[in-house]
Amino acid sequence: AGGGRCRARGASPPRVMRLAMVCVSPLPLLVGSAVPRRPPARAPVPAVARAAWEVPGGPGVQRAAAASLGAALLAVLAALWRRLRGRRGRRAQAPPPPEAEVPEGYRAAGVLFYSRDKAGDVSHVLLGVEERKVPLRDLGQGSGTAKRRVLLFPQGKREPHDRGFVDTARREYVEETADPWGLADSLEEAITGKAPQLPSTWYADAKMAVVFCEVPERDVLESGGAGPANQALPLRPVWVQSAELRRALASTAATSMDVKTSLGWFPLFPVTRRFLQTAAVLRWLGVAPRGARGGARGTGRRRP
Repeated sequence: AGGGRCRARGASPPRVMRLAMVCVSPLPLLVGSAVPRRPPARAPVPAVARAAWEVPGGPGVQRAAAASLGAALLAVLAALWRRLRGRRGRRAQAPPPPEAEVPEGYRAAGVLFYSRDKAGDVSHVLLGVEERKVPLRDLGQGSGTAKRRVLLFPQGKREPHDRGFVDTARREYVEETADPWGLADSLEEAITGKAPQLPSTWYADAKMAVVFCEVPERDVLESGGAGPANQALPLRPVWVQSAELRRALASTAATSMDVKTSLGWFPLFPVTRRFLQTAAVLRWLGVAPRGARGGARGTGRRRP
């Protein structure tokens, strides 16, 4: 009995069982090599970190960067559109030059060249310095007449061979200034029909037609401010800032106030001053009507 216990405790298993063990023992290795292994589970990402790096519906950081760039571009385009629309609105609201029908029996004609700033407002007006005999009472200098250097826009009487009032204005401008910047080409194009008709108005007090011709602001800034001095010419052209004109025209003084130019201080020629003080021209220049000026009273001053 004791030997049997010892045999049962230390003896090998029967032959059938040994064969089964030999056949079954490699099975886990074979099964393991045929079935793909499951990757190890990743640690869960906190919701806060996930929100910081991922966009809902996007693949991750790349989608977030693309979305941010797209939003920035849209914001820039929207800002540019608002700015462009605002400029167009301001330009559309800027008063156009006054227009009125010119009768066939006009006696004189003149031209006002001007430029506009980025906001669409009149920024410069071309006038000329000329020595003329003027009534001193119009200048607040007593009675009688005397020769004074005054500011006026190019103007002159009609000639029989003129093709119309625009041609008269062009001819007078060239004769008086020699056209140092080639501005007369715009008038010629309007005369020959190569360009649209220019705005013009009728100043009945002087039986004079006045043509308005806009030039680019950059041309004014590159002109040097004034034409060259020439004793053979009656008029020396000078670009006058509209702010200086508004200051002088807004004055309630009965006499002409001096206007500051790059050539010095000069009063406006009486005919030019009265034309610029008409309601339509004042609106075009941006001068408020007398009833709406407010603090404009007494803003004019004389040359020191």
